[in-house]
Amino acid sequence: MSLRSKLARVLDGIGVVQAALRVRSFVATPWLTTLCYHRTADKASNRDELDGEIIDATPAQFDQQMKFLSQHFNFVSVEEVVEF
Repeated sequence: MSLRSKLARVLDGIGVVQAALRVRSFVATPWLTTLCYHRTADKASNRDELDGEIIDATPAQFDQQMKFLSQHFNFVSVEEVVEF
């Protein structure tokens, strides 16, 4: 397990994530948050020419993260950002 995963698990376990989400629901956020996934893949299926350390999430993790994000955040299109 990576250090990032361990930290996320600890923060979630002590309630930091849920507390931040509760605060966020009461406070308007004047910024746009963007996420960038360089690659989603199963490490076991990596081809030799790809660097296995540059996988941001497995397909299952990506699906789980998108489900979480859709429950707590609003997705917007590029067109909506330009219009705003």
